[in-house]
Amino acid sequence: MKGTRINFLWALIVIILISGMLVNGCRQSHENRIDELFAEFDRPGVPGAAVLVARKGEIICQKGYGFANLETGERVTEHTNFRLASMTKQFTAMCIMMLKERGFLSYEDTMTDIFPGFPPYGSAITVRHLLTHTSGLISYESLIPEGQTEQLHDRDVFAYMTAQDSTYFTP
Repeated sequence: MKGTRINFLWALIVIILISGMLVNGCRQSHENRIDELFAEFDRPGVPGAAVLVARKGEIICQKGYGFANLETGERVTEHTNFRLASMTKQFTAMCIMMLKERGFLSYEDTMTDIFPGFPPYGSAITVRHLLTHTSGLISYESLIPEGQTEQLHDRDVFAYMTAQDSTYFTP
């Protein structure tokens, strides 16, 4: 986890540097310059990175570097799904707050309001509970079958959660 966080932070710093470089009008072969910056990710045994640089809504460069899977040698592409786990919580929370401010949802909306067909236990869990980690939802990681080797996708996690009939505790 620590190595992943360091790689993520390093990539974020590089992206900020690239953004500044582009804003300041640097037109030196974007792809070559970006390739230089991400050369460290293209070494054997090093987890890779995906890069997207955009300016005013136009994609300037979109490319993968290095390995998505060190064991199989699968390369990173611009479509590689990175599991960032807890590193995205603050961004998700901010997006929810923006949706609330724009009137698309309320902090009192429940899981069953948002996901019709969600099990009855979801009628007691509000967006506020989800934001404050007081929902009582069962950790999906505890539901993953022993020996699972394939990466789970969000739809898989949703299926595990909707197959439950209770929570760890009352929200």
